[in-house]
Amino acid sequence: MTVNKNINNYFLFLFSIIPLTIVLGPTVSLVNIILIDISFLILIIYNRNFDFIKDKSIFYLLLLYLYLIFNSFISIDFYEGFYRNFGFIRIIILFAAFNFFFVQSDFYRKVFKFWSLIIFVVIIDVLIESFFGRNIFGFSGYQGRIVSFFKDEPIVGGFLFGFYLLIIGFLMSEYKENQLMIFFLMILFMLVIFITGERSNSIKSLFSLFLFLLFINS
Repeated sequence: MTVNKNINNYFLFLFSIIPLTIVLGPTVSLVNIILIDISFLILIIYNRNFDFIKDKSIFYLLLLYLYLIFNSFISIDFYEGFYRNFGFIRIIILFAAFNFFFVQSDFYRKVFKFWSLIIFVVIIDVLIESFFGRNIFGFSGYQGRIVSFFKDEPIVGGFLFGFYLLIIGFLMSEYKENQLMIFFLMILFMLVIFITGERSNSIKSLFSLFLFLLFINS
């Protein structure tokens, strides 16, 4: 399905700012995701194109969603389980929107370039805070851990963990001939995540990188 250039740019903007909205806070991030979801649903309904449902990944996610909703009805605390599981639909729609737009090479390249820019700004900020005790906005550490742009929440390691393999994978596909640069960035990502002091995310990032390298070389 051909998408109008203005509509394409609209979704390009919403996808590009996903990391930035996470930095700004959970409410901003949630609003951005809901905007993507609603806009995508309006787009496919208007064009009467529901081919995305034929994707096996979407089909299995919808089955999982139905199971979660059913599980809510038989759980002890119905309301807590239902509200938590009901919200999972926004992730499914977001995933479908990703699949729909990211088949365009120019689209995903622009998105990932902007994501890379945001992530590297956060990396620089983490390094600044580790050396000077405060980030570029003057936020100081929380109980001996680095917070970067997250003020009093020590979650910057988890934030970087959520994006670093995506960024590495993108850079590996774009700069295949520059293996030394890719290796340096892998080390940089791991070092910065370790610096944040988040032990769990440090271990997960190391294990994830091992699996990532194992699968791409197999």
